Amino acid sequence: MRGRIRDITGSRDGLWLGLAASALVIGAAAGTALGVLTLAGVTFQGSEQSPDRKEGLLLTANRDRLAICVQAVGIDPVMQTEAKTRIEELLPELEKHRNWVLARLDVAPPVVDAGCPSDPALLRPGADVKFGAADSSSVVKEASQHRLFVFILPQSEIERLFAGWPYRRVPQELVCEGHQCGEVTTAIYLSLEELQSESFLKESLVKGIGLEPAVPFDSAIATEGPGSQLVGGPLHTANRDRLAICVDAIGIDTDIEGTAKTGIEDALKDVANHPFWDDAGLDQQSPVVHIGCPQPPVVFQPGVEIISLGEKGIHVEPGRVVSEASYYRVFVYIISPGELERIFHGGPPEATEESFRRGDNITGVTLGLYLTQDQLQSPEYLVRWLTKAVGLEAATD
Repeated sequence: MRGRIRDITGSRDGLWLGLAASALVIGAAAGTALGVLTLAGVTFQGSEQSPDRKEGLLLTANRDRLAICVQAVGIDPVMQTEAKTRIEELLPELEKHRNWVLARLDVAPPVVDAGCPSDPALLRPGADVKFGAADSSSVVKEASQHRLFVFILPQSEIERLFAGWPYRRVPQELVCEGHQCGEVTTAIYLSLEELQSESFLKESLVKGIGLEPAVPFDSAIATEGPGSQLVGGPLHTANRDRLAICVDAIGIDTDIEGTAKTGIEDALKDVANHPFWDDAGLDQQSPVVHIGCPQPPVVFQPGVEIISLGEKGIHVEPGRVVSEASYYRVFVYIISPGELERIFHGGPPEATEESFRRGDNITGVTLGLYLTQDQLQSPEYLVRWLTKAVGLEAATD
């Protein structure tokens, strides 16, 4: 039985955020932070419509420049002034970063303010260092004018909250567009001692703003085998040492698979020229393309419901939750034009093929890219969608 399709583009219910919403997107597109891996997957019920998005790292249209706020929490409030001064002293260095102009942060001089407009999300009940608030308390109707919140806490509190987690970046505010919610405001957490380290403070600011990937590529979030460990970077799991793509023809002549493999290999040479390929760590090993995928397409699973989100793509219910991710980061399925239209209705031809569940959070780790035989003949089309599938650009820009 083929998957049942339902169109809910007019609904205002909250929806699970899949891999397309949580991918590492290195680029000033679709309101997704440059180089930020958001390990999201939370359903936010009753969320409000977001303001207009803005290209670049400011993310929302109510921001006319990079604004940073500083808040002392559990320490002498006078330390806000010292922190403000130290950050202001580093702004000229940040403005020299290679991605500053690409991220469109050069529109006006950045500013630093003492005092932040909301409390630390990480101190709310049930909050997590990787996902932020456990409920919808971080969802806002309109984002703060501050793109980055800097919270200064006692060293003992930093140690308690992060417990060895290697980076201090936590989602602070999210806004929702229809059915999808995304991070638009980030917080970093520092101690007084760390504030005195210029290199540590600079790195924290660079990653908090999103100029570089926020999570170290080699830091695992789980303690199970490599295939069940989430890591920073676009490969998502520790069992992947390079970008690996598999190809399968579904319901059509499988002879096309060899041609598809060659076409994808050629297209990847152009994708590798993307300005953020190296920043994403994809230059460490040469990518590979293999014929045959380890899983059938999730959209063809018996009994699934395909929920159309219009231009935002699709959501597959119940999806495929796995304990071990495939070695392949992207599954490329070649299908007929009729099936492509039936499933995607002209929207982004992507679906989350494999996901992890961590408590109430679901995180997509493997993406399916669906193409027709004719689309494979267009190098420009292949480069465009492989760039998006890998996570170097957003799917819905």
